[in-house]
Amino acid sequence: MQPVKRPPPTRRRALAVLGLLTALALAPGAAAEEVDFKTAKEAYDQWQERPSLYMRHKGRVEFAQTHDVRALKILAKSYARPEVPKDQVRYLLASICADQFKAPPHLDAWRAWRKKHTKPTDAWLWFRALGADIQIDGTPETVRIARKHASGVLRAAALEALIERKDPAALTLTGEALAAPPAKPFDRMLLLESAAEALYVFRAQRATDAWKAAFALLRPLLDAKTTMERTRLVVGRRLALIPGALEPAELGRYSPPVKPTFLGIEASGHRIVYIIDMSDSMLTPLTGKELADLRKPPHQVRPPIKRKPVVTGGKKQEAPKAAPPPPTPAQKQIAEAMAKLPWKRIRNRFDAAREFLKLSLRGLTPQQQFCVIGFGSEARTLAATPGLRPAIEKHIEKACVELDVIEPGQATGARPRGTLWGYTNIHGGMHRAFKVRAKGLSKKAEYVDPATFAEGCDTIFLLSDGKPTWDDWPEWDIRLAKHKSGDPESGAETKDHEKGHYYGPYALGSWLRDDVRRLNLFRKTEMHCIGIGEFDTHLLEWISARGMGRFRRIGEK
Repeated sequence: MQPVKRPPPTRRRALAVLGLLTALALAPGAAAEEVDFKTAKEAYDQWQERPSLYMRHKGRVEFAQTHDVRALKILAKSYARPEVPKDQVRYLLASICADQFKAPPHLDAWRAWRKKHTKPTDAWLWFRALGADIQIDGTPETVRIARKHASGVLRAAALEALIERKDPAALTLTGEALAAPPAKPFDRMLLLESAAEALYVFRAQRATDAWKAAFALLRPLLDAKTTMERTRLVVGRRLALIPGALEPAELGRYSPPVKPTFLGIEASGHRIVYIIDMSDSMLTPLTGKELADLRKPPHQVRPPIKRKPVVTGGKKQEAPKAAPPPPTPAQKQIAEAMAKLPWKRIRNRFDAAREFLKLSLRGLTPQQQFCVIGFGSEARTLAATPGLRPAIEKHIEKACVELDVIEPGQATGARPRGTLWGYTNIHGGMHRAFKVRAKGLSKKAEYVDPATFAEGCDTIFLLSDGKPTWDDWPEWDIRLAKHKSGDPESGAETKDHEKGHYYGPYALGSWLRDDVRRLNLFRKTEMHCIGIGEFDTHLLEWISARGMGRFRRIGEK
């Protein structure tokens, strides 16, 4: 059986919402609407009987597109009784509804929904619900929650909802919260990091009294003994990007003296996770342009500088390219190590990823920690790094040996270059990166798990050569007639079958981005992306921007 290719996006006809109806007193023209809702509900019920998460998700999206408040209430009930995978179904439900229910008739149902679910694990529901609340009714309710709610996590969710919309109330609330920080260590950590986010987002207002007051309260807390190491890093990263916030001598205080570097991208973290694409397409031979780009010394791998055009004779001409800055001692050291790489053996994308990964690992210091996650159809940590390991020689060389013994599988008709780990499950790699701790993967909701905050990664490097084609929740299901059978990795069509092997929602870029947004809502991990081959430029650039990191394309155009 061949998996079903990704179907083209479709749009369901939006159904008009006329309000709550009763059998005895229907508004003019409402009878047709009642029939339409009944039909939509019957279709929704049928979708929910399907075995694949893809189909059940599709049914929920279509049901939400009715924009009928009754649909919102039904979906809210399913949040309380989700099927497996329970956490992911809840996250998807919150996002589906936040995207579709943003009108005044929906407000009471939203508030009733979130008030029934007040655990820290419900923070994503609150963040999305309060976003809808702000759009419908303004900020008063969200401000009240950010100021007075008993749960520090849900207060942080409310503050983040205001920050994301760049609402001025966020800056005032930041100052108030910093004046009386929470006593619980985890709540205090969330507050300080959200406060730094607010100061960064509102950095254009740093001449105002509100900004100055909040900064004056945050700055001494940055060096307080009660402030966690990861919080110093998160806050320091943001303040370093605000002109004048830190003195020149302070800029490097909160990051390691030796910064992790991968494929020319320099990061600033202590606990680094490398997410490496090991899909079959990584066996594609490197082009001459890609090899030339890989050989660039690190000081030449810089984001392009936007230069103003030179006007001569009334015509605009591009200004001449400036020479790259001279290399630092660390960059010289890396360039020397690059020259010693076994370039004759670097023939395909995976060869390049493997050699540059080993080079990066050997550049870490014992004070840092690392983990390597590979992804194909499945995502998994290397056996050498089941959790974050100290970057000492024993762990590094064990990981390098494990990488060296990975060999392509036998070639097939669909895979003439051989096989590695299958399809491209980017979400699986990202999800595990946020779960990884010193003792393996967290079994709790990683985005609000205090232990994962304390022990988890603060920096991610993601390398991929393709668009996402798979996730962790594939399932066989009856194939829809409009879906063609084929290979999601190559796009080659095959003979249609009665059943298809459907990926889950996170093989779709929009839902993958949505879950990365959730994963990093509070964690504020620095994320850097490297693309080679047929990667999804929009996705990798978005992840890098969301993680305040850098993006590099191998084989620059």
